[in-house]
Amino acid sequence: MNGARYEGSETVEGRLAAVVMELFSSFEERNRKEKRSDIVDYADIAAALRPYVQKELLQVRLEELRDARNESRNRLVAREATLFRELAVFEEQIVAQRRAQS
Repeated sequence: MNGARYEGSETVEGRLAAVVMELFSSFEERNRKEKRSDIVDYADIAAALRPYVQKELLQVRLEELRDARNESRNRLVAREATLFRELAVFEEQIVAQRRAQS
């Protein structure tokens, strides 16, 4: 597998195309070396793509999880800020009440 082509691609299509091209190249190389005439069929392509497709799907799920975590974190930070503002209001009221009692 031509790692540079695979890893260097910025798109899923490009990475999967690199896998398919490597599969064809490896069949051609093997046929040349062993003087065979095997051809690549859909089962070969499916088998070669399977781990890469699973990897791409897992990366998408991880990105979704990161986005959800960041969104949740942002909501929590916003909620914390709201509670701190409310707390400040009550602290001001307490201070004002103490001043009035003194």
